[in-house]
Amino acid sequence: MASHARVLQEASERRPSLGFSLGAYLRSVDWILLGATIGLVTYGFFMLYSATHDDPTVSTPFYYVRSQAIGLGLGLVFLFALSAFDYRHFAKWQMYIYGGGIVLLILTLIIGTGDGTVGANRWLEFSFFRLQTAELVKFMLIVALGAVLAEGVELRHRFRFVVLVILYVLVPGILIFLQPDLGTSLVFVAILLVMLVVWGIRLSHLGILAGVGLFGVVMVLRILPSVFGVHVLKSWQLDRLEVFLDPQKDPLDTGYQLIQSKIAIGSGMF
Repeated sequence: MASHARVLQEASERRPSLGFSLGAYLRSVDWILLGATIGLVTYGFFMLYSATHDDPTVSTPFYYVRSQAIGLGLGLVFLFALSAFDYRHFAKWQMYIYGGGIVLLILTLIIGTGDGTVGANRWLEFSFFRLQTAELVKFMLIVALGAVLAEGVELRHRFRFVVLVILYVLVPGILIFLQPDLGTSLVFVAILLVMLVVWGIRLSHLGILAGVGLFGVVMVLRILPSVFGVHVLKSWQLDRLEVFLDPQKDPLDTGYQLIQSKIAIGSGMF
């Protein structure tokens, strides 16, 4: 544990701050990672144009590409701004970051807007844009949870602390599930598991969590609906899960994209 803490300390000391020169900052950037990311996004632009350039409902073939390019530009601005910011300040502000995320999700449930076809409230409407709060809270949760795990690195072998960490993530996860947004709430589960593994959770504790999770899935999908008549998931959410496991169940509608993706990859045309 001492060596782990020393590595973290050395990494933080090497981190450039705003007081460093521009040259020092530029030398600290992982240009390979940045270039690979931009390359993937550029490839996505070509795919997006290929899929949407003949859409008759928009005014220009580049409508969606232009929208994504604006998003890329804003993302790069925030990327460089945050990378120049001393990330250790986030640890001091983790309760405010976490609390702000919870407030956003509660506001979304109360005054949010969304797709009336499934009764989902996922966006907060502002005068010039819509904010999908769950996407912002993803980032906020990673920052806040990272601070909690860093502070509790000496407690990673105590199952009680692991349970507290799970409850920490469970609160925003439930609020997102109530929107309802099953997909994003499952992403929160994935974020939690990855961060726990990187943190160094015991394999025995991970096994316990896997067992509890499997039992929960069986309860939600089988026992509660058939025995108690309680349906935690909406019918369309169940359809998505079933089609994911067996896309041939609905090959012309909900399973169409998955089937075509497998065909494209299998034929080398992706």
